[in-house]
Amino acid sequence: MRKPSIETIANIAVILVAILVATVFVKNNFIKSAPAPRQSMVGQTIKLDGIDAHAANVTVLLALSSSCRFCDASSAFYQRLTALRRDTGNKFQTVGVFRESVESAQEYLTKKGLIFDGVISNPTDDLKVHGTPTMLMVNSEGKVIKEWVGLMDDTEQKEAIDLLRTS
Repeated sequence: MRKPSIETIANIAVILVAILVATVFVKNNFIKSAPAPRQSMVGQTIKLDGIDAHAANVTVLLALSSSCRFCDASSAFYQRLTALRRDTGNKFQTVGVFRESVESAQEYLTKKGLIFDGVISNPTDDLKVHGTPTMLMVNSEGKVIKEWVGLMDDTEQKEAIDLLRTS
């Protein structure tokens, strides 16, 4: 049996290095890695201009966008929240937080038949919200006690309503 020549060994080495370089190139430029997990807001104290956390036992902050299809799909749930607020004697308040202007947000809410206690524009995203809709329950000290991100299913909606009834 013949020993491999130095030329054959060099060719194999060049091929292996080329495969390694191509793999690193493809991985860095074409394969998207999963984003870092989002840190929960629960337990954090938040302060936003235009929101008085002491105005009610609980403040429900709803981070919404007029261009969000999941926000549109959730409008019936938000109407239930408005009715619950009225039925519980205003034990909690609802505040819409939008990146767009207050005028644009009010127009969106009116179109959806939603009545909130307040609407603020938060273009700098002080809430660190990474998606809409996001619902935060905040106690009277401004501490986030519960958080839901994205379209809430029936179980999550029931959980939110039960928490608000007992707040």
